[in-house]
Amino acid sequence: MLTSLRRRLLIATVAVIILALVLNTAASYLTVKSHNNAQIASNLAAVASGNAKAIDEWLDARAAMLDAVPAPVPGETPLPALTQLAASGNFQMAYLANAADGDTVFSNGFEAPAGFDPRERPWYRQAVEAGEPIVTQPYVDVATDALVVTLATPVERDGRLLGVVGGDVAIGTIVDIVRGIAPTPSSF
Repeated sequence: MLTSLRRRLLIATVAVIILALVLNTAASYLTVKSHNNAQIASNLAAVASGNAKAIDEWLDARAAMLDAVPAPVPGETPLPALTQLAASGNFQMAYLANAADGDTVFSNGFEAPAGFDPRERPWYRQAVEAGEPIVTQPYVDVATDALVVTLATPVERDGRLLGVVGGDVAIGTIVDIVRGIAPTPSSF
């Protein structure tokens, strides 16, 4: 059956055409897949960058609020400023720790346990060492027993440290913000 030259040429030609189509299909598929993956990666990078910038701006806004708290004046209570800071910054609580005696005023009226010295707390030390607003690593808050991060900044007058003002943000709040990020409406 395969003895005629014509039949052999016909089978060889069909085989070459089929091979060429398979190779062309594979090359097209791989090219499209590569471009599609690159486009997806580019879109995800843009979304991640945009959301990271939004979170940075969110943190910067809270740090600016901390910087705006006026230095305490002897004889005046900082409670109204701290209450306003907690409300406007959506802090769980805001507080001012006095550098001289460690006395701390909390926006929500929390009474620190006996022996509580804010000057020994990491948020206080980090803010004093940095000399600018800081964000702590997550830790369990003494007042609420919840996992929080603290934004804190030193309060100075005439180059002299008066204390540190801080505000706690529940980790759940930050997790909710991050959880709400979706590159597309159908993403998860």
